[in-house]
Amino acid sequence: LLCVQAAVRARNRIAVVLCVLLVATVAWSAPHPGPNRMGVRALAHTGTQELRVLDSGDYRYLLVDGEPRVAVDPSTGGASAPDPSTLELMLQFFWPPGRCLFIGMPEPKLVHALTRRGWQVDVAEQRQLLELAETHLDLDTESFRPVSLTDVIRGLLRYDVLEEEDRYHIIVVQTRGSARQMQPFATRSGIESLRNRLHEDAILLFRIQAPGWDHQWPQAIGVTLLNQFNEVWALPVTGGPRNAGALVLAASDRYLEILHHQLPTPQDHPFDPELQLDSGRARNAWRYRFVPDGLDSPILELSRNNAPYWLEAFHAMDRQRLHRRLGGRSLSW
Repeated sequence: LLCVQAAVRARNRIAVVLCVLLVATVAWSAPHPGPNRMGVRALAHTGTQELRVLDSGDYRYLLVDGEPRVAVDPSTGGASAPDPSTLELMLQFFWPPGRCLFIGMPEPKLVHALTRRGWQVDVAEQRQLLELAETHLDLDTESFRPVSLTDVIRGLLRYDVLEEEDRYHIIVVQTRGSARQMQPFATRSGIESLRNRLHEDAILLFRIQAPGWDHQWPQAIGVTLLNQFNEVWALPVTGGPRNAGALVLAASDRYLEILHHQLPTPQDHPFDPELQLDSGRARNAWRYRFVPDGLDSPILELSRNNAPYWLEAFHAMDRQRLHRRLGGRSLSW
């Protein structure tokens, strides 16, 4: 700036231009907050979506268009999602271990829990997401079989019926994907097509977020599941009837009952506070389970379906919560 002022006083235009260029060059080369300084470990694009791996506090997030898809504690591999232990409750209904399909990205620790018990696991997700999770979230891609999410969606729309040996004992639909990807699964025809991929007495699970247990979203999914299955339970993991939280919806033609002494307890893990918390959540989710049979909720059809609007609204809430957790810092989204 002193250089520019001196050149102006001397009325030397060439000197002024040279000084301005010098100042601009110094400013450009000076350190500035790049992606890594904002906690971004990786950035990729699929053509329609932006993928990021972001560190914030104790957790590492895998983001799709700014919405947290998976969050784990890098030091322990534990998930920030409150429901993995509730999903593990469903394993009690099967012996010997069978086959499980995750539609959408599961937590690495949840995949490990199933494979450790002898389950065969397939994961239907975008290839780039799996690669990022393998590199940055310690997802062991050798422990499961990756399946094309696009192929699964196409198979549902064609009503593909799998051979008996290719069917699954558990299918888990993760609704924290994009609304466009998840809509085919959150319909009567999509659930009917998923049923064609299940063994007899298998279990179909939906992991959902909702503004409350009484909201039309879990009630509509529940009514649509009851149209296809004999037994449907909503397991409230967090939140309340009118408070935002997570639920697991379990649907099956078998009788779903877990005896009191079969439920996990915090005392099962005296030296692991994280597992104590997970066990307590799973126990309470089973204790407060209910039938989501909202009488005023419609059966979700492909042509008459509010699920995309609900999902987009919940994803916006997730982005806002993450934005606050980051201290209000803005990224490209």
